[in-house]
Amino acid sequence: MKPRGNIMDYKIIKTSQAARGQQYCVKLKFENGTEITRRLSGFFPTADKFDNETQKYQNQAHLAVLNIIQDLQRSGPPVKGKYQTCDKAMNAYLDHYEQTRKRPRYKYQYHGQHFIKHFGDMRLSKLDDTAVRGFVEAMIQSESNYSFDTIRLAVAFGSGLIEFLRDYDNWSGPNPFHGILRRYAHRFPAPPPRNSRISDEDWARIRNTIQDARYRKAALFIETARCTGLRPEEIYHLNTQNLDRQNASWTFTVTKTKGRTFNRSIALPHCLIAFLDAAGVNGSMPAETTVRRHLKKLSADIGIKLTPKMFRKDFACRMEEAGASPDMINLHQGRAQTGVLYQHYITDPNRAVRLCRPYIYKMFDESEGKSQD
Repeated sequence: MKPRGNIMDYKIIKTSQAARGQQYCVKLKFENGTEITRRLSGFFPTADKFDNETQKYQNQAHLAVLNIIQDLQRSGPPVKGKYQTCDKAMNAYLDHYEQTRKRPRYKYQYHGQHFIKHFGDMRLSKLDDTAVRGFVEAMIQSESNYSFDTIRLAVAFGSGLIEFLRDYDNWSGPNPFHGILRRYAHRFPAPPPRNSRISDEDWARIRNTIQDARYRKAALFIETARCTGLRPEEIYHLNTQNLDRQNASWTFTVTKTKGRTFNRSIALPHCLIAFLDAAGVNGSMPAETTVRRHLKKLSADIGIKLTPKMFRKDFACRMEEAGASPDMINLHQGRAQTGVLYQHYITDPNRAVRLCRPYIYKMFDESEGKSQD
């Protein structure tokens, strides 16, 4: 093979993948005309193109490129075969995932364990299409009766491992996990329709039971979820210091799965503010592990299966009943608005508070100023 020679030029471009979304990468051009591409870990687009990013952002990206070039010049291409077996490679990927996504490992390691349990210390060189099809078949036929979502996530982590090896271990072949589930779509029946709306009778049982002092922390979570429709992770990180009682709004910091953070504000019903004040909440909300433990006990007492996410779904149903359009529901619940209009023109931080407040008041039978409960 003709030597590549020195690096003559590079260009920072955007790449798009189904698993990661858009991300910046650098395309390096060598003397012999060959080109290689390396992703810039942690650099995600905030503008329509790289030249429109802030100067500080561009300088950091160029510094990351310089580090990549220095690594290539110092040691050449990554050593092929750094990870020899499937279990060691997956454990390395899980560690990398924890560092880059900034999420506790216990939340996702379950999906990687399916891969480790099936392949074990099998050599990576044998990880081909036939082996992956055997992996999917084993999960489908397992006595554990895994759902489609469980198998999909296990396959997604396998695909992420291959992309990780492509970056750090010079994996040169195709990704055997890509599109594998399309061959098995007919094996999974369509899920039965399910109503996410919690009935008024069930709400009455839940709210009557959580008045018991034993369920104080569960009550804080449930009432906050019932009145805000936030994700469980967002509720765990709420702080009353950011609660605006005069304007009935709450501002909090959201961390996306890829590490980016931003502030979001939502409108609140006055009954939630009165509840938090009466409960003496001052500071942060209860921790996630505590809430899950209390919800499990509460479910056993009232005979209703409670999960942290079900209250967010119920809120969306009740907001629709109050007359809100899907766009308003998405705006309040923080689902991404990716259009150019919302990214570059409508940037009012209180937009969700202003537009969604009438629906919040209608949901909880409140007037503009006070609760009617």
